[in-house]
Amino acid sequence: MEAKPKKKEAFCVPVDNYDLLTAKASQLRALLILISGPGYENFTELSPEDQDRILWLATELSNEVHTLLN
Repeated sequence: MEAKPKKKEAFCVPVDNYDLLTAKASQLRALLILISGPGYENFTELSPEDQDRILWLATELSNEVHTLLN
């Protein structure tokens, strides 16, 4: 018996939040690209304080995206 593919649920974001949500999500993606993969070596060469600040920024951006989705 084959498993049925799951139905995709509707995704709704208030129109007022859409532009801000897409901007924050794009910023977060760009930041994570810079500190992962080939950029990870540069990230690890930063001071621990700067690494913490960058990770704090990523956390804040992800929290904002999460808030805008709810």
